Amino acid sequence: MAISKRGSERKLNFFKSNWWLIIVFLLLSLFIIIIIRKFRSNKWKNNSEEKNILFCYHQFSKEDERKSATRFLTEWECDYCGKVIEWGGSHPNPNQAMTRPILNSLAEKHLKKCEKFKRFISDLDAKKIQMTYDDEKTLKIKGYKNIDWIKNWGLLGRINLPHLEDKKRMGIVKELTVFSSLDKGNVLERLIFILPGSTSFNCQNFSEIFEKGKKPDLLYFSYGGSKNYNLYEKAVLSFFIWRVVSITKVDWNYNVFSSIVNFHKFMPISGGSGTVSFYLSLLSIYYQKPISRDVVATAFLSIGDFQVNYCSWCLQEEIIKDPEKTFSRHKVSLVGDLELKISVVVETGIKKLILSSEQKEDYEKTIPREIKEKLKVYYVKDVEELEKLFWQGEFS
Repeated sequence: MAISKRGSERKLNFFKSNWWLIIVFLLLSLFIIIIIRKFRSNKWKNNSEEKNILFCYHQFSKEDERKSATRFLTEWECDYCGKVIEWGGSHPNPNQAMTRPILNSLAEKHLKKCEKFKRFISDLDAKKIQMTYDDEKTLKIKGYKNIDWIKNWGLLGRINLPHLEDKKRMGIVKELTVFSSLDKGNVLERLIFILPGSTSFNCQNFSEIFEKGKKPDLLYFSYGGSKNYNLYEKAVLSFFIWRVVSITKVDWNYNVFSSIVNFHKFMPISGGSGTVSFYLSLLSIYYQKPISRDVVATAFLSIGDFQVNYCSWCLQEEIIKDPEKTFSRHKVSLVGDLELKISVVVETGIKKLILSSEQKEDYEKTIPREIKEKLKVYYVKDVEELEKLFWQGEFS
């Protein structure tokens, strides 16, 4: 008992005489813990920020896709002034994805009051030539089952679109896409038409294409697409315009309107496999050279460092800084789900297929011989090869 008591007294005396060492030790331990936690937090934050920078396109498209589909049914944005009109009804019916009767009525009322739309239309009407323009009746005769997108742009009676059943159409190119792993593939028809614009662009003022807040001079109007992917399509459009103004030395003074015709899926269009058909449609409508209905494209037109960082906004900054350098680094890249996409090609009567040169091995290995015997495939590595085939009449 005496030994135990003396041991306790020694410990107590030690603590009393060295209390400051204990406090220092505790404070030092606390400081180390705080530093470690802060380091881990900063490391995670930096990694998160880096991921946001490098993969902002993928994060946007995956996280925002369902929201985008819902907004497509409950919101309408004026392409001319940017005003957003919301319909505060109950949960939207997926079958109304393309009709949206209430929103369409609100859109018509807005266009009657929109000053920027009035200026655009008055300038457009002043440049009308003596020809027949499409109304609702003629568009339906031409095979356009849904024309809400034309109404929402206020262009009824101001445009003349190709007949969908014609063997050769200007501004229309078929594209292949897959919406899910359960989907066997879809053949969509990309329509592009151009109308006179109020601003001319050339090599000197080219960067103004990307100026914010210039709605009528935005050049690109797209219906039914996710905003993020429309941004990349705008970059592809700017690439096309650059080639026009730098090669032909002719100013660009057009607005471009794009839509997937007779499309009734609930989800808005987005994806990269349609960018080559998008570019080919631009070639067709600008140079007034028709494309055969037998032609389909599924390939990705990659520009600058987009395939490295998947950031449309970063690509725009590249273009503004040095368009010639950025556009010189382009190529036609392969796409995924080729076997699923090709499965519907023969069923729809398609005879000519445009693929990336990088896709050749994949095509030869995965596509059945009986399908390959019915298709003529054009492998292209860049737009120069695509344009060469276009001018040779391979797609007409």
